[in-house]
Amino acid sequence: MGSPDGMVWMLVGANVAVFMLWRVADPGFMSRHFMIANTFGPAFLLKLYVAGALTGSTFFLLEKAFLAPRKRGASAAVNATILLQIFLYPKRLVYLYFLFPIPAAIMGAALIGADLWRVKKGQSHVSGSAHLGGALVAALVWARIGKGWI
Repeated sequence: MGSPDGMVWMLVGANVAVFMLWRVADPGFMSRHFMIANTFGPAFLLKLYVAGALTGSTFFLLEKAFLAPRKRGASAAVNATILLQIFLYPKRLVYLYFLFPIPAAIMGAALIGADLWRVKKGQSHVSGSAHLGGALVAALVWARIGKGWI
């Protein structure tokens, strides 16, 4: 995975790339592929993000306490927002590395599968359990939306 500084620069680069796409790409394309707030509004997005962070952190702490004390960091909140978008629109295309269009359902399955593998393997610097906490939040919210509760 590289150094922590390298990861920070990679994340900065990804954010700059998305920012630049907002400047040059079709706004409809960007809205379809990079915005969940349009569907439910900013207050919902904030609640989803916080719920994903708290649940993912809980999963991470449980894993840290009982399974893998060497793990650090988590990104469950982002995972919750990404997976909710995928659960809501599984047939839409997402762009792997901004280049390769694949169905969102395949991306979602790959994300969850990778996190399950990380938990099973137990030797990753990325907390699969925290990500799965975010996935759980996304699944619960998706189910509530399906029942008309949200």
